[in-house]
Amino acid sequence: MSSQRHYRSVFWPILLIGVGLVWLLQNLNLIPGWSWSTIWQLWPIFLIAIGLDLLVARRSPILGAIVALGTIGLIIALVVAGTSLGIRRNPDVITEQFSEELGSANSARIALDFSVGPALLEALESSNDLFRAEVTHLGEVEFSSSGTNRKTIQLDTKELSFNSGWFDFVNERELKWEVAISPEIPVELDIHGGVGEAELDLSELDLTDLELDIGVGEFRIYLPSTSESYDAKITGNVGETFIEVAEGADIRLDIDGGVGEVTIKVPSDAAVRLDASIGVGRVQVPSNFRQISGGDSDFVGEDGVWETAEFDSADRRIIINFNGGVGGLILR
Repeated sequence: MSSQRHYRSVFWPILLIGVGLVWLLQNLNLIPGWSWSTIWQLWPIFLIAIGLDLLVARRSPILGAIVALGTIGLIIALVVAGTSLGIRRNPDVITEQFSEELGSANSARIALDFSVGPALLEALESSNDLFRAEVTHLGEVEFSSSGTNRKTIQLDTKELSFNSGWFDFVNERELKWEVAISPEIPVELDIHGGVGEAELDLSELDLTDLELDIGVGEFRIYLPSTSESYDAKITGNVGETFIEVAEGADIRLDIDGGVGEVTIKVPSDAAVRLDASIGVGRVQVPSNFRQISGGDSDFVGEDGVWETAEFDSADRRIIINFNGGVGGLILR
């Protein structure tokens, strides 16, 4: 009675060596079209190779080597020939421009949904346009405008699927959002932050309402002083946030903090009331603020109400309601 001899499989050592070699060739730019998302789409090949290794390769080192080398060769061939075979590689980085004329509009509502990359929003200078944007992005951007006297503008990106290349590491600095809005008419803004630092200079706009959902990254926000009072609601996410309120502003500022420190700069002579509660972190206020209530702090958090001396009698006020998550609040 003969016994079948089993060998230690050489499939995995050869496969690991092959993957390392392919990775090296890609780093040297010797393999065009390499993409981790393309590799991900080919994952069933690895299952087939593992099955062949379990079925036949362990009976012979030669068969194990053939299976491993065949798997590596097939992966390389499919990656290189990906476009002709319809396999998606890295998503294209596209730059597009969008604009909308001011026309007869006397007010506007503008919704922006930033994706990945640095974002800049500022006021237009000497232009007949209501809205202008230049976006360098992945995937598709949707732009729509409607209305005559009151215009509604929306700019956002379609969500990228996992297989479209979102898994790849794209240089964030290649992507950017540059948006400019006319200061000539009152505007409402609804902004959803993406991933990357952002500077929202709204100081020259005739802002009537702001809803801002901060994404991931450092945000710098400059709020204007307008003839009428307005509300601004900011929902934090992950990253540091800096907010500066212009002199003479009459504003109610509601902030739901996420993870990260929040700094708010107000004019030195402004009438300010701060109602703050923080889960993890501390509240710092200028020396001219008096404590009205609370101010209690436990091991990790703090809450209380502070205001300036002339707050009750002031005509124009800055009211800040802060509900923090993780990270301190600095008012200066």
